Amino acid sequence: MKQRKIFRIVSASLALMLVAASAGACSKNPCTHAFRYTVKTPATCVAEGEREGLCGICGHFITESIPVDENAHAYGAWEVSEPTAGQTGLAVKTCEYSAQHKLEQTLPVLGAQDYKVKVLSSPTAFNKGETQYTLAHEAGDIVFTVETAETGIQTVSDAIGAALANKGQVRKGTGGYVSDKNRYEIDAISYEFGNRYAHIIDEGMGWEHWYSWEEDGEFYGVRFDKHLGEEGGDGKLTIEAHPNGDGTYREEPYLDGFCYEIPWAGDDFGSYYGAENLADGLQRFIKKNNNRDYKERIEEKNGKTYYGYSYSYLAADTYFCFLDLEFTLSDTFALKDLEFNCKIYPKGSWQHNEEDGTTVLTNPDSVFFHSFIEYHQTLVSELSPEEAADVPTNPYGMGSRSVQSFKLIYRGEEVSETSIPQIPTKFSFNLSVTDVQPVLADMTLDPIVNFYRVLNGRDLPLDGLTETTTGFMIYYKESKLSIRSWVAGKVTFAVETKSHYRKVFTIDFQPVAPTSLTASAYEVGVQGSAWNNTVVRTTIYTGQPLYLRALASEQEQNYADPSFTASATLGDAAASGVTFTKETFDGKDAARMIASQAGEYTVTLTSTRNSSVKAALVVTVIQAPTPAQMFQGVYEANVTEATLRGTVRLEFNPSADPKSGTIRLTYANENVQEFIYAYTENADPVLAGTLTTTHQSGANDYEARITLNDAYLFELTYKTKFGEWNTVRFAPPID
Repeated sequence: MKQRKIFRIVSASLALMLVAASAGACSKNPCTHAFRYTVKTPATCVAEGEREGLCGICGHFITESIPVDENAHAYGAWEVSEPTAGQTGLAVKTCEYSAQHKLEQTLPVLGAQDYKVKVLSSPTAFNKGETQYTLAHEAGDIVFTVETAETGIQTVSDAIGAALANKGQVRKGTGGYVSDKNRYEIDAISYEFGNRYAHIIDEGMGWEHWYSWEEDGEFYGVRFDKHLGEEGGDGKLTIEAHPNGDGTYREEPYLDGFCYEIPWAGDDFGSYYGAENLADGLQRFIKKNNNRDYKERIEEKNGKTYYGYSYSYLAADTYFCFLDLEFTLSDTFALKDLEFNCKIYPKGSWQHNEEDGTTVLTNPDSVFFHSFIEYHQTLVSELSPEEAADVPTNPYGMGSRSVQSFKLIYRGEEVSETSIPQIPTKFSFNLSVTDVQPVLADMTLDPIVNFYRVLNGRDLPLDGLTETTTGFMIYYKESKLSIRSWVAGKVTFAVETKSHYRKVFTIDFQPVAPTSLTASAYEVGVQGSAWNNTVVRTTIYTGQPLYLRALASEQEQNYADPSFTASATLGDAAASGVTFTKETFDGKDAARMIASQAGEYTVTLTSTRNSSVKAALVVTVIQAPTPAQMFQGVYEANVTEATLRGTVRLEFNPSADPKSGTIRLTYANENVQEFIYAYTENADPVLAGTLTTTHQSGANDYEARITLNDAYLFELTYKTKFGEWNTVRFAPPID
């Protein structure tokens, strides 16, 4: 309350002060004002601006105009009219507020010392150059660029560069060559180009080639060899592969033309592809020329311009070679015709100077071999519109090389989903890949790359290497599919090629004998029933079935056969009154043991594949309880399920014949139900009898039932609040 009163007093005082101040400013005591200004709109060279003022004494607010500022321009970038070598130019800046306001600067002629000059790119035969000029100015440097005209073809190198740049204009060509020692007939060649495609016919070699590059850059080729195939046949189509030697394939330059190695001139020349590359490659070879006699020529003959060069070369101190190459260009600078000659002279025809590395021909008439090549090319522009539009395509496209089917063979038999070979586990074996279709399909270019195990209709990827997590090794190499399994049983595999052809097959891997076994017993107890995989001892009643299994070691369980035979001894002698029966129990193969006599038995499980591998356990058999022993006293069970949480009790009240009487069922909440029971012993004395209960109300489908299982344990089965059935067990107090 005290604080609120003070606040009211302060508020009233402040109001009086403001009223007094206002009255003083307006009348009796005028304020002289001390304005602090804020520019809202600056003045420009053509328009007034605006500012706002606020008095710091009395808070008086005003708005004022700002006069036009004739120097407040906003100039943009320089607009340049470029000068030339003989005429000045002009640079202009225009104010964005008024086009009447400009800055102008005369630009000196090009070459004047006023400029700072930078060459951005030099002109070439077919490309313009660019030079940057900078003139200093107080309003900002004036910068402009000037193009430099193309130089045009000035040298043979320029002409070769033009031919290389324009080889895409070539649609087809013809020619010939001589490249065999002591042969002088000209072998014909012809070729045509499409989009990423070349078709070449080489009459001399008897070959026809189809080469393509796919969009992903993968090269492939098909060759027809008229010298191959069945005797008397027309030849044979084969795939051309060009390995690098490391499992990869080089990008084949055949699409730029075709290859001719210069014969008898040593390996230094290498291989050149097509007319343009031949002209370029042999000219670049002069870098290795040790004779210093390279000459170029540009000549006019019969209305055409011919570009040529020549030089000599000593090859491996064995042959002296004289090379001469000449070609022409079209009006669009594409190569039209080319002729190449190489004369080769043997030892004794030349003299070599060791000091300066030069060689002089001493006997020009002793030509050992004359190599010759010529090309005559037709450009797309020289064809009719119909011919130009008919771009050739590869008749042996990638589909002809992609695998569409193949067979897997094991020991002469085909492997499939229906023809299933039996293979030992842990045994590495090969399936041969044969009968690849179509005939031109090539598994070096479309190999198997994906591996799967097919399980329940799903593909489980395998990485193609030894894989301990999946238990399989599978990979493809050189027409062999290698497999090893550490999993026994029928396994279905799927493999895919790079082009996604899928092959499915099944192998039946045969299990092997285990190196060791351990015993496993299905034990029934008050807390539940489960397999005990480390059992050493267990106890049952006479007539109670005991289910046994043998287990291989964890390392061997996927591929070792754990099948076994069971036997029992009582002391040092074979046990009588014990039976073992093979059954499927809990989804597993097991042996069902029943003993009709009490005692301590040693049970031995012996591997069916290796009799020296055994597992053993001790089974104590006690006499089964009589009805008088079972149906008396009180039995308790602790229930954790929410419906009957707590201790549940069974209290038996047998009649004169203990095989009948009543049962009092008391729940944790002290609710009680009464049942009438009747026990029927089985005809086979070694098995427990059947207990039936009826609710005192007479209903047989009441929400609680009491039964006796084969292990002589009482079971209460009741319906939960969710409508499901739940079971708990009681241990009878047997003396």
